[in-house]
Amino acid sequence: MERQGASPSLLARAARRPSADLAPLLQIRSMSTYGSLGITSLNVLLFLMSLLLIEPWRRRRLVENVEERCVPFLPPSLLCLSGAR
Repeated sequence: MERQGASPSLLARAARRPSADLAPLLQIRSMSTYGSLGITSLNVLLFLMSLLLIEPWRRRRLVENVEERCVPFLPPSLLCLSGAR
């Protein structure tokens, strides 16, 4: 199915080289890939920050609240062992 009047070398060069119409599409695809990688990296960074910074604070606050509510119900002998006031 060769076109009439076109040399085989011209057809081979045209097949190897992306057309001018595809260049913007390839650039958009490349930018989309880097954008996805950037957003994913930001998401992982925020997740790690929440694990390292926010979770210990929340856990400490939860333990303090539970201790405040449980201390009135503990017998005096356990209060000395737990260090509660």
